[in-house]
Amino acid sequence: VLRSAFDIFTEHADPLFPVLYRPCDEMVKYGGDDPDKYLQKCVLSGAYDYRVRGRRGTIQAVSFLTQGSNFGQGGTMLPTGFLDTDTLQVASDGSFEILVSAKPQPGNWLPMAADTSMLIVRQTFDDKHTQAPAEVRLERIGDGPAAPSLLTPEAIQAQLLGAAGWVRGTANTFADWSEWFKGEPNRIYAGDQAVFQRAGGDPKIWYGHAYYALQPGEAWVLEVMPPK
Repeated sequence: VLRSAFDIFTEHADPLFPVLYRPCDEMVKYGGDDPDKYLQKCVLSGAYDYRVRGRRGTIQAVSFLTQGSNFGQGGTMLPTGFLDTDTLQVASDGSFEILVSAKPQPGNWLPMAADTSMLIVRQTFDDKHTQAPAEVRLERIGDGPAAPSLLTPEAIQAQLLGAAGWVRGTANTFADWSEWFKGEPNRIYAGDQAVFQRAGGDPKIWYGHAYYALQPGEAWVLEVMPPK
């Protein structure tokens, strides 16, 4: 979790020069990341405009979520805009372009708010052996500096404190959730889906969690009817 925090707050922390990277992968884990997801993250600011260009690929689903705040600021990551496979306009050659801004834009528009600070790209595999994820590139557009500012002791101090707060908030968030689930063992805890959305969840995903407590010789049987 600390390694991922350094990515967010030190390595890729400048919204003027955004970098899409993978916060969770085969080596870095925290929270409830999905092994069928190809996850990317990027620091943004609602004060600027951005352009996302890409090629759809063959992966089952793609979604783009902007959000404000983070786990280090009250344990929430409030959604500020959403665009996904159902609403994304894709050209006949598989290419697409998205404008990310606080002001409405024509075509594919991913909204931000004044306090937007993050972009999450979620891609979902149906078959990792045959499907390829979408190619996604992002750039800031409009006025702004041509090069990043020089790093100062004050800036790195703020970044390290932000990383520490995020580690603490992340651990507390999921530890608190575990306590909720333990209160209702051996059943799927759906609860209020807004809780999971406030933690940066995908609004198109239904989140179910469970704590199981079984005696010797017992088994927990789950019967599932998949959607179409």
